Amino acid sequence: MTLEKFVHGLQKRHGEELLMAIKDLRHDPFLSGSAIAGKFGLTRERVRQICDVIYGKGFLSYRKRELYSKKQLFLLCQKWKESKDLKNQAYALVIERLQKMGLEPVLHGKVKLRLLQIKNNKLIKFKISTKVTRLNRHTYYVVRVSAPSVKKAHILIVVLYIQEKFYFFIFPRKIFAQKSYLCIDAKNPQSIYRPYLNKWDILFGSNVKIYNFINFFNKQ
Repeated sequence: MTLEKFVHGLQKRHGEELLMAIKDLRHDPFLSGSAIAGKFGLTRERVRQICDVIYGKGFLSYRKRELYSKKQLFLLCQKWKESKDLKNQAYALVIERLQKMGLEPVLHGKVKLRLLQIKNNKLIKFKISTKVTRLNRHTYYVVRVSAPSVKKAHILIVVLYIQEKFYFFIFPRKIFAQKSYLCIDAKNPQSIYRPYLNKWDILFGSNVKIYNFINFFNKQ
């Protein structure tokens, strides 16, 4: 039986609401297989079987191991959104964006490192710059990228705060791996690094088609 026929059968027997609950199970850390089983009159074993078919064998076991980190990140994200600190606000926006893209970010290491691991096992480092530095008669946003937590990352997300607005730059490892600093011209922040502004598809690597589909779906 194809996945399409399997999903259609579930929809016919249990309705669209069950499918939405199974979908939410991927990213909602407070939803459990047991809760879904109770709500729809199914056994936990049946919910496990459904998840194995849709997401792959062992999905619920894998999810249980990651659940604490997701819950912790969810609670921290809610706290950061309400913070007056710009770094926390920007970090919360990045995390929410990754979640909406289906990348299922979890904390990697200590919270203060601001390292995230996404479901393709790539590590993402978060940095923000809100102040400018004057060098050789020019003003720059200077972002230090020499820390060990940066060097172990596959992708660096740099957020600039310019005139009360956040700008998101997504850099692949080749851009920052051999550097100690990234200097972005404050007068024209999009000049040198313009190709990396809002370049969220980098997070998907070769699976750009998935990003294009999600981006289209989120705009509807």
